[in-house]
Amino acid sequence: MRVMLSAVALLTFSPCVLANDSADYARMGANAWKAFECAALAGELKDSEEKQRLFSFGYEQGMKFLDAVRSDQVTQRDVFTTVPSEFMNHAEGPNSDFILGRVFEVAGRFALGVTAQGTFDEQRSVAFRKYSDDNCQAIGRER
Repeated sequence: MRVMLSAVALLTFSPCVLANDSADYARMGANAWKAFECAALAGELKDSEEKQRLFSFGYEQGMKFLDAVRSDQVTQRDVFTTVPSEFMNHAEGPNSDFILGRVFEVAGRFALGVTAQGTFDEQRSVAFRKYSDDNCQAIGRER
């Protein structure tokens, strides 16, 4: 009996089992945008493994966010206060893959816009600083 009660308590209070609320889903949209920006910076730094890791995390978060939006699990208030407006400005298309492709492209342009001037070495230096300042290496990693 004690084992069964422990299992019920574990399932009841486990963060994996608890349903996400609107704010959680909105954070997923923000996470997707930031991961896509960081993936572009990692690409600029020629770190293809990190670029892929960040892209995959952003894609996963973006899919969950878009699914929640479609099923009305996210309030407009949470979207407007949490998700970057550029994400939502490009969140239209025939399916989630298409939308996330557009968002990835735009997020990358935003991130790389800060590196667009100067010599190649200066651009890489700016990309590295932004990657570091934005704490990109921690995005999507378990804490």
